[in-house]
Amino acid sequence: MSTFAEKTVDFEIAVENEPQARLPSKQGTPPEQTSALEESIFKLSGQLSTISRFQKYFRTRENRNFSTVRSTESRIFNFSVVESLMMVTMAALQVFIVRFFFQGARKGYV
Repeated sequence: MSTFAEKTVDFEIAVENEPQARLPSKQGTPPEQTSALEESIFKLSGQLSTISRFQKYFRTRENRNFSTVRSTESRIFNFSVVESLMMVTMAALQVFIVRFFFQGARKGYV
């Protein structure tokens, strides 16, 4: 909502139903018939792409959360500095007011 804050947009384009690559078929076997090794290779390829997608997602989430933590830390620091300055100012103001009440000719106010 803020126009002054830095904004980051992160997106990913993924193709879900990608056509499988066809390995050269052996002579004498129909192309529909694939060996167990080829099936396991396709299965591993799909699982690796899923793992890669999850890894990108978690990396993006980590960056976003780290940005939130950094922002929160800076706010806490700024508020603690302001609080410390206010405490010092209030202490000085109290000393000034007490000295004002007990000055020489103004002792009748107390």
